[in-house]
Amino acid sequence: MIIETKYRDISFEEALQCCSEEFLKLKEASKEVWERNRGKLVLIQTPPTTINMLYFKCNGPFYNIVGMKDRYSVCPHLAEIGD
Repeated sequence: MIIETKYRDISFEEALQCCSEEFLKLKEASKEVWERNRGKLVLIQTPPTTINMLYFKCNGPFYNIVGMKDRYSVCPHLAEIGD
């Protein structure tokens, strides 16, 4: 099922608390990208996945972002999931 939610309106520094060193190597891991997306809508797939945990330090759960071909996920720390 696809659910519409929002990225949390948190600082880039706070968002980095969930991100691994592997994620920080990606070009998408910039402050500019986060600032452009924070507080905006995002479509996620449920139920949670176990794929892409390489990019996170937290324990999830992780939800694939629709349209990202299973490359990127978000956790409840980064998106309003289960609030």
